[in-house]
Amino acid sequence: MKYQEFDVPPPFERIAFGNDVLSGLPRWSNALEPPPIDEIVDVTTNRIGLARVIKYFVESGYLGLLVKPIDPPAWFITQNGFDATAHVFGAEIQIGDYAEPELNAPSQAQLAALQRFATRNGRRWKVMLLQAWGSGADEKETDGPLLRQVRNQFGSDWLCTACRIRP
Repeated sequence: MKYQEFDVPPPFERIAFGNDVLSGLPRWSNALEPPPIDEIVDVTTNRIGLARVIKYFVESGYLGLLVKPIDPPAWFITQNGFDATAHVFGAEIQIGDYAEPELNAPSQAQLAALQRFATRNGRRWKVMLLQAWGSGADEKETDGPLLRQVRNQFGSDWLCTACRIRP
């Protein structure tokens, strides 16, 4: 079966081990119903963590979820980028009443804005951003609002000590 994406779950059947009679519908590998779009699930595979459901997909006869990790591990960002999504199947998630966590670091959108600024401005990008924050020149940046959010939420100390973005 060819890869397809859906905005609503297509008709599916649950995987029943020991049952050789399959209807030909995509198989869902979780005891609970597929969560609705915008629901937060816990992606247990590779410790990706909490993620928001974006869409559904079918691949090779299985129903899965296209999710956006909320605070992915560093390896995930390194391999996939700041704004990446992940494809997961029912057996790889836990469904529950999860609330969106309060992050102690910039969001993926904020990190992506910092990365774009760093790429445009080279190895002295942090000095240039600090100057822009001090003079208000960051208002002229395409990502100005996101860069100011970083300044207001985390400050220059975070930028100088904890930020690991490279141009």
